[in-house]
Amino acid sequence: MTGLLYDPARLAAALSDARLDAVVATTPAGVRYLTRFGKAGPSMAVVTRDAPDRPVLLVPAAELDYLVEDLVDGIEHRAWGHFVRFRDPRALLGPAEALVAEAHDARRPDLDRPGILADTLTALGLTSARIAFDVAPATEPALTDALDTTEVADASGLLPRLRMRKTDLELDRLREAARIAEAAIMSTTAIATTGVTQAELATEFRAAVAREGGLLRIDSVSIGPATVFGNANVPASVLTAGALLRFDVGAVYRGYQSDLSRCFSLGECEPKMKRYGEAVIAGQQAALNLLRPGVRAAEVFSAAVAETRRAGIPHYDRTHVGHGIGMIGGYDAPLLAPQDTHVIEEGMVLCVETPYYEFGFGGVQIEDMVVVTAAGWEPLSMLPRQFGTL
Repeated sequence: MTGLLYDPARLAAALSDARLDAVVATTPAGVRYLTRFGKAGPSMAVVTRDAPDRPVLLVPAAELDYLVEDLVDGIEHRAWGHFVRFRDPRALLGPAEALVAEAHDARRPDLDRPGILADTLTALGLTSARIAFDVAPATEPALTDALDTTEVADASGLLPRLRMRKTDLELDRLREAARIAEAAIMSTTAIATTGVTQAELATEFRAAVAREGGLLRIDSVSIGPATVFGNANVPASVLTAGALLRFDVGAVYRGYQSDLSRCFSLGECEPKMKRYGEAVIAGQQAALNLLRPGVRAAEVFSAAVAETRRAGIPHYDRTHVGHGIGMIGGYDAPLLAPQDTHVIEEGMVLCVETPYYEFGFGGVQIEDMVVVTAAGWEPLSMLPRQFGTL
């Protein structure tokens, strides 16, 4: 089967190591990861150790329309519940209409969510198997009660572990999400003139994301002293000569998100702003210089903090200097933090960042998306890594 977001061999190995015959995804992130089905809700997905490349999607009849948006080619899908759709038997249907119409005709109105899962596991020969949910089973009591002949385990960490290392298809989506956000940054800086408000800049960023084919993840475009507020927006802020303009933004493309940051000044800025802006860039570069398979996340953190201090902010400190990134709905592991014990692996996609916030001054930041390679890393974001002047 083509178009899978995950690596079937890695999934089969993970199931084997955990002595599991199958995993049932009940969360939106888990369902999307296994099937590409993006409608959040009660949908589920089942994949077995013996057929890791053939997931089965379980979807409520009312949400069958979303099969047309982004689905693995040829995936088996089963629907439960009642929903009213009419069909003219004389009409010639296109592929998308036919897909939904056939799924609608095959739905099981006699089954509910637990019933469709039990029926599916029976059809897959898993009535006496050891399966696991991607959440603690106690959070899905109706499902576990319906599987009284099946041993149910907790595999809430299994899919997140797999998601740390990205496939080529995931990288394509992350790369495009980064491109969209960067294009929107450049479109927004093009209107950054004296007197423009934060509200106007954020509106342009949102519109540019849409023009580029993405959805908005975050539109934090901040000005002057308000750059200290992290991702919070202060719409009445006005850009003035020499002021700091900070982007901490992201876009979504086909369920995958970007997270990027750049800083600019409108014309010449005060020396401290330039010095601090260049210091965080130096700290990020130290993290990137160390980044490669086998290095611990905590080591990357230490390198970034030490160099930012040396380069011009002697009191610099942070809780983390980056994180994994992938599908929408939160960040992936690892966290580039002193307490994180993860070892960096090839295929991880990381946002490497060194923000600094100071009341009475503002906030400077740089953040880039990179994929870890056998030799180090490659960028997924392409804007020049510098403190810009507009």
